[in-house]
This record gives sequence, C-alpha cells and structure tokens, in this order.
Amino acid sequence: IPVIDLPRSPFLPQSAAQVVIRGIPERMDICDDLRELFRCHGRILNLAIYNDGEGKFGSGTKRIGLLTYATEEEADIVIKALDRYVSFT
Repeated sequence: IPVIDLPRSPFLPQSAAQVVIRGIPERMDICDDLRELFRCHGRILNLAIYNDGEGKFGSGTKRIGLLTYATEEEADIVIKALDRYVSFT
C-alpha cells in the first residue's frame, strides 16, 4: 500500500485525527453523500477530496478523501465501522 502524504492543517487541534477514504466514486458528492455517511461516527472538523491524475494513490484509486475527526477515538470508531464499506448508490 503506497504512503499518501496529504497536508495537515496547522489550525487543527492536536487531538484531531485524520482518516484516509479510498475509492470514492465520481458520483459521490463531498458536501452531501460523504459527509452524511461519516457524520454519525463523530465530530467532523474537515473533509476534503483529492483527485489523482498521476497514480500516486495506488492502482484503481482515482479519488480519495481526507476526513478529520475531533479525536483519535472518533477516528478509530469510523475505521472499525466502515472499513471495507462498499456503497452501490
């Protein structure tokens, strides 16, 4: 698995934890679908989607999301709840 070096905002609290979301479909909207899927697992501080035009994210991964939760505990909860989650909508 390639290491993804994405920026971390200097304005985030030290307790904040980031989760990388791989394989985001083109039809999924950052403001609605993605936030709706993840908000019930904790306090989202920031959410961004990155498009990969250079193949840095690995084979078959064109879009990834960087989701920042207020605490590491909340990030752990979402990882356990949605690891390998597949949406067909």
